[in-house]
Order: sequence, then C-alpha cells, then structure tokens
Amino acid sequence: MRPVKNFLLRLFLAFLLLAILLIVLYETGVIDGGQLALHTKVDFIVECVLVLLTICAIPLALRLFKFRRVHDQLMKNKEKSLISWGTLRIVLLGVPMLANIFAYYTFQNMGYSYLALILFLSMWFVFPTLGKCYAETEEDVKPEENSVEENKDAAHVEKTE
Repeated sequence: MRPVKNFLLRLFLAFLLLAILLIVLYETGVIDGGQLALHTKVDFIVECVLVLLTICAIPLALRLFKFRRVHDQLMKNKEKSLISWGTLRIVLLGVPMLANIFAYYTFQNMGYSYLALILFLSMWFVFPTLGKCYAETEEDVKPEENSVEENKDAAHVEKTE
C-alpha cells in the first residue's frame, strides 16, 4: 500500500508545484498576463465554464469513493483500484485549479483566483496518507442494532449490582 500512497502523494505534490510554478512565472513577468483582459464575452464564457466545472468537481472528488461501483472496485482490487480512482480524484481537483490560475492571469479577473483558492483548499481533503489508503480500501463495519441495546442492558445490570 505504501507504493500507492507514494504515487498519489507525488501526483498531489506535482499539481501543487505546477500551480506555484505557474504563479511564479506570471508574477515575475516570464509569461505575460492579461492577454484577453479586454475580451469580456470570452471572459464571461470561460468564467461560466470554470465555475460550473469547479462546482461539479469538488463534490464529485470528495464523494467519489462513496459511489457503489467505485467502492466495490476498491474492495476487490485494493491497490490497483486505489491508484486509478485516487488519481482521478486528485486530477478532478488539480486540473480545474490550474485552469483557474491560468484564466486569472489571462483575463485579470479575481473570480478565477477565488475558484483556484477554493480548489486548493479542497485538495487538502484528499491528501493521500497511508491511513487513508487503508481506510478507503476496507469494508465499513456497521454495528448491529441489538448490540446497542445489549450495551444498555449490560450498563443497567452493572448499576443495579
């Protein structure tokens, strides 16, 4: 499971480093920004697409492992499935984050920076750790209803004695 965690961690860090590199390149003037700042129609269309993409990508990425098909695959082929679905989960958040950073510097519209920041913060909810890798590939143990009642009865018997 450790190689899976290492792969996902490298992918996670690659997106963060790409975002930082993109920001540094634009801020230092290596790449010129604001090329489409005056094209309001294009800005509006791109903004609508990226807002919808962000709004859809965050809940999908955060709840991806709860879908029955994904969960069943994670239970059958633990490491192989975790690599593919974990990669998809990180890419679902990383690609829109990079697109929003690029759009911010291209259109000089602050809305894109807010979307990129929201995606950046959302990425930390899928940060790959070894504990999460094991937890996401194990069956959920659901307590039986009788066990709760038995615990109450046992506690009541101890109090009376």
